[in-house]
Amino acid sequence: MNIADKQKLYSEMFRVLKPMGTLVIYDIFKGPKKEYNDSSFNYPVPWASDSSMSFLIAPDDARSLLKDTVFRELIWEDKTASALEWFNQIIKHSETTGPPPPIGIHTIVGPQWQTMVKNLINNFEEGFVVIAQGVFECDH
Repeated sequence: MNIADKQKLYSEMFRVLKPMGTLVIYDIFKGPKKEYNDSSFNYPVPWASDSSMSFLIAPDDARSLLKDTVFRELIWEDKTASALEWFNQIIKHSETTGPPPPIGIHTIVGPQWQTMVKNLINNFEEGFVVIAQGVFECDH
């Protein structure tokens, strides 16, 4: 999400995996909305406070880069619906129950976590982002 050079990222993952090792990713990608641009996207989000820190790519582009790096795809699943439900539950819980538990997303992203999660939810609903999970095998 906030790493610009995805090819290098995936190459390094490949390099450090043992032969026939397994790579599991769960990541946010550009959604299907064609009008995606910096002015329509809702910032801040958990990985970026503004567009200068956000480097989303389409899920199919990520899959191609991973395969080009000699990973063999075993599973690819869209997890957007379950992620959206989970993030909505986090917000609902925070608004009805009070302070968050000692450890959670707020621990990672800081005090703006509610704004970031609400913006992420809006970006899901607008079709700007999706979440996918992939399982790949290292073919070396």
